Amino acid sequence: MTETAIELVGVTKRFGSLTAVDDLSLQVELGEIFGLLGPNGSGKTTIINMISGLSRQVPAVSRCWASIC
Repeated sequence: MTETAIELVGVTKRFGSLTAVDDLSLQVELGEIFGLLGPNGSGKTTIINMISGLSRQVPAVSRCWASIC
């Protein structure tokens, strides 16, 4: 059985009227390597900031394994 390291379910982030991330769901297993790809302005940095706790998101399910976050 694998252990979930990072899990986001239905996460949305807005800056005023701009929706930077809309209804994102992501699951990364412990030991798994993942990357975020996308053009400029697609929300990559915003997603990392939400995972690390530097930015708040609209209430949703968000879990991060204690020793990596």
